[in-house]
Amino acid sequence: MQSEDRMNSVPSISLSAQKEEEKPSNTAAEVSESGHTHGWNAENISFLVLVGAFQVVMVVLFWVFFDYEHSVTNSDEASLHTANEEAQHDVAHYYKPMLDVGIMVFVGFGFLMTFLKRYGYMAFGMNFFISALIFQWGILNQAFWRGVNKGFPVTGDQVHWPNPRWMVHFELQDLVEGHFAAASFLVSFGVLIGKTTPLQITVAGIIHTLFYALNYYIGTWVLKASDIGGSMFIHLFGAVYGLMASYVLWNKKAIAGHPAQSSRYTSDLFSLIGTIFLFLCWPSFNAAVTPTGTTQFRAFINTIMSLMGSAVASFFCSRLVRGGVFAMEDIQNGTLAGGVAVGAVADMVILPGGALTVGIIAGFISVFGFKFFTPNLRRFLKLHDTCGVLNLHCIPGFIGGVGSIIAAGVAAGQRVNYGVSYDKMFGNGTHQWGYQFATLAITIGIAIVSGLLAGLIIRWLFPEKSVFYDEPYWEVADESMLVDEPPKEEKKNTDIELKAVNV
Repeated sequence: MQSEDRMNSVPSISLSAQKEEEKPSNTAAEVSESGHTHGWNAENISFLVLVGAFQVVMVVLFWVFFDYEHSVTNSDEASLHTANEEAQHDVAHYYKPMLDVGIMVFVGFGFLMTFLKRYGYMAFGMNFFISALIFQWGILNQAFWRGVNKGFPVTGDQVHWPNPRWMVHFELQDLVEGHFAAASFLVSFGVLIGKTTPLQITVAGIIHTLFYALNYYIGTWVLKASDIGGSMFIHLFGAVYGLMASYVLWNKKAIAGHPAQSSRYTSDLFSLIGTIFLFLCWPSFNAAVTPTGTTQFRAFINTIMSLMGSAVASFFCSRLVRGGVFAMEDIQNGTLAGGVAVGAVADMVILPGGALTVGIIAGFISVFGFKFFTPNLRRFLKLHDTCGVLNLHCIPGFIGGVGSIIAAGVAAGQRVNYGVSYDKMFGNGTHQWGYQFATLAITIGIAIVSGLLAGLIIRWLFPEKSVFYDEPYWEVADESMLVDEPPKEEKKNTDIELKAVNV
């Protein structure tokens, strides 16, 4: 809005006319600054071709290789009764945790990433899209590696198929695994958000899931590591992958500090809503694939205690390092660090006090990282981390991995705490701690290599030139909501002033 002196010097121009004159210039400035132009271009055409072809391929694979776990084909009364009982057991055990994990992936992560004031549509929308895509791709990859582990057994003889072949018996746990794969890439997405196009995000997600499933296979089936809540497999892998990809991308505008790379009051509040969803559903995330009984019981208790510890520690540490006030980014993220860190040991006998301690440590380090680590990443390493994934997922995930090494070592000397369940939980017996260490190292190594590879590939795929804006990719309904206008003058006083000038 123009100054009062300027308005008085041009009495023939009304207030509404001034606004009309200003509006085109503001709009032009926004277009120039964000660089958005709608219409067909190489990026969006390539996106449609890739996504369309990829979805068709996945549809074919699901048609050819997937059947239900509890099949009733050619069943008799006895087999039908058995199938019904097994199916009811799976529904009772997996469905509720699976819903909570789905809420975390599609709602919690989505809201959490809406803190950028001009990037809400892309943050939530791409979170929705890429989660649905990676969910399917993750199930296919996990099924393939399970087939590798079992030697691709041929099935179909029992139902008299003319051409028996290897089949995947789809079960509810596969739905959980699909959400886990999506969650791991959403961690990577948190690093790349605002600096990448939809095409780049899609390619990065496809590559990520290939290596995520490979790492999961090595850790779970080959090394028989214990990581029930995914501290290493999901959080640490996704974080390191995203950080390495971001390092290769090296977006100058983001590193220099783009004006749109900031939040406003409402966007921070929406992001905090995402935090609350994640906070409440995280126990189900860590307990979703545990066996029924005592292991799931411990996973729920340990996760809740760790989350409460990280929540208190985050508020305490935030005010400590921020000069007596709370910082919203600390609360949005640090409060969740306990859920990440305790994941690898959630089903172990670490006692409630141990879980609380893990959460407090993770919360402190996470907030400390937002204050000191993240700015120095940009300054010294030229590494841009949009959402602070280093502090919420990478470091707490590493803490979880180290914690699993310690817990496995302690368990070897105190087997009585586990009783007969010890051998079921620790496939390598008293040497489990060494396999936990190997899994931690391999996870970091695969994530580094795959992240650098993905960064090199997507760097040349029509790189993002308009960072932290929705407009290049979305129809934005109300442009005025995106512009931070100065306070309007009261209409009554302005009308009186204009009348006096005209007289």
